[in-house]
Amino acid sequence: MADEFVESPDTIHGRLLESVHITGYTMGRACMALEWLLEDDRWKTIGSGFEDGEEFMATIDIAQFKIAADKRKRLVKLISGMVTEKPATQRTIATALGVNQTTVHNDLKADDNSSKPENTRIEKPASDDNSSPPTPPPEPSRTLSSSGEEVIVGVEKKAGLAQKKEDRETKKLEPIALPDGIYQIIYADPPWKYTSGDPHGESIQNTILDDHYQSKSIQELCDLPVESMCHDDTVLFMWTTSPLLEEAFDVIRAWGFKYKTSMVWDKVKHNVGHYVSVRHEFLLICTKGSFTPQVKKLHDSVYSEARTIHSKKPEWFRSLIDEIYPVGKRIELFARERADGWDAWGNEA
Repeated sequence: MADEFVESPDTIHGRLLESVHITGYTMGRACMALEWLLEDDRWKTIGSGFEDGEEFMATIDIAQFKIAADKRKRLVKLISGMVTEKPATQRTIATALGVNQTTVHNDLKADDNSSKPENTRIEKPASDDNSSPPTPPPEPSRTLSSSGEEVIVGVEKKAGLAQKKEDRETKKLEPIALPDGIYQIIYADPPWKYTSGDPHGESIQNTILDDHYQSKSIQELCDLPVESMCHDDTVLFMWTTSPLLEEAFDVIRAWGFKYKTSMVWDKVKHNVGHYVSVRHEFLLICTKGSFTPQVKKLHDSVYSEARTIHSKKPEWFRSLIDEIYPVGKRIELFARERADGWDAWGNEA
């Protein structure tokens, strides 16, 4: 396979990401390209370097191809065998290859079974013919953990999982009320709900956000009474992504703001996307009334910092807001944590 690819891993990775838009880029070619990146740890050299297998596989999407079973099983084996502290989960592998998690689980299980010696005989312990057979314990069930591993769940554990799910659903039905204060500076990172079928699709996104926020539709975000907590002169800094840029303006208007300009966070590391490999997010700057920056210093509109955990934004942006607006009551909506000088609203704050 080495002779097939004479270009750099970056070039191959870029073509793989754009494969759905390259005429003649076949399933076989896409699979070979991915295999080539997986072999000899070439995937670790892409761009500024990937930290773990999970992160790398999150950038791969060849689901548009119908992969033959033998090729899929080979890819599953290669991906699961990546030498890394954080291997790709079965969920991530399934998303990249366009199959369900059970298929990936079965592929790995079949590979494990094939390596076991055949005709293995299990000796039964001697027993008294006159004794009655012991009562078998409750039959455990098997399920898949969030990391994609098979987990044996006993009766008590199964009941506990059901209760945990019920508690989680109850929590979603009890939203946290917005504070009563009046604010001049608002920083928001809404939990957008994707419905476009992209890799951040609703089913996957809800899994990712489940421990953070219940994702909200555009109408649900518009209905939040943010305008009631605004001063006559207020500035809004709101995060949004490229797929939802147009819909974000509906939320801006519903909250009583007018769009002024934007900043771009360059995440450095590539991410999944349909038309391009999306590695940036927008921070939209909007005002209600007249509230221009209090410190007249122009900053670069593009800031580069490698992304880390899901949804977490660089601290640099909040620090920038503090710098250009040093005076005024401020709040962060959908906050992940509490920052000095800021009120916070959200499930994690």
